[in-house]
Amino acid sequence: GALVIPNHLTHDWVPMYMMGYRIHTLPYVRTVIKKAVSYVPFLGWGMWALYWPFVSRDFNKDEIVLKKLFGAYERHGLPVQTWLYPEGTRKTAKKLAEAQAYEKENGYAVWNHVMLPRHRGFSLAVNSLKGAIRMVHEVTIAYEGWPTEAPSLWDFMTTDPLTPHVVHVHLVRTPMSALPNDDVG
Repeated sequence: GALVIPNHLTHDWVPMYMMGYRIHTLPYVRTVIKKAVSYVPFLGWGMWALYWPFVSRDFNKDEIVLKKLFGAYERHGLPVQTWLYPEGTRKTAKKLAEAQAYEKENGYAVWNHVMLPRHRGFSLAVNSLKGAIRMVHEVTIAYEGWPTEAPSLWDFMTTDPLTPHVVHVHLVRTPMSALPNDDVG
């Protein structure tokens, strides 16, 4: 079991699912995802039936739902790999500029290629999944040789196989036992 926290440039779930498939963890993946996806015929319904965590982006509502669902993972002994995109949204030039302004205003380091992660969802996941997961995997994805810094879903599907396209993945594994015990930590 693991909590996986990737950055979110684009349709990053494509290389993430490819990695999950290759290391045989795909059946255990439960991605924290927008509630609207749950209404998509077949795909969304299947995710709902498999206990995927859907969020409305209202933390007060989502906190109750996530605690209940994460608690169920632990109670039922589900082997789970929970994916949480702590940036909250895909990176665009406008969203990056807003994030950088917030970072400057609040004394955080200013980043150019990723946005400041939102900590409340991460803290909630760590505290609620303690008995179900052993590791936190920080995943940073970058793309090289694609038409843009963040390839679209169409780019992934129509890429010329003879042209080199690289997906760089940087992974940092942290055991749950090494994490602080409070939200501030």
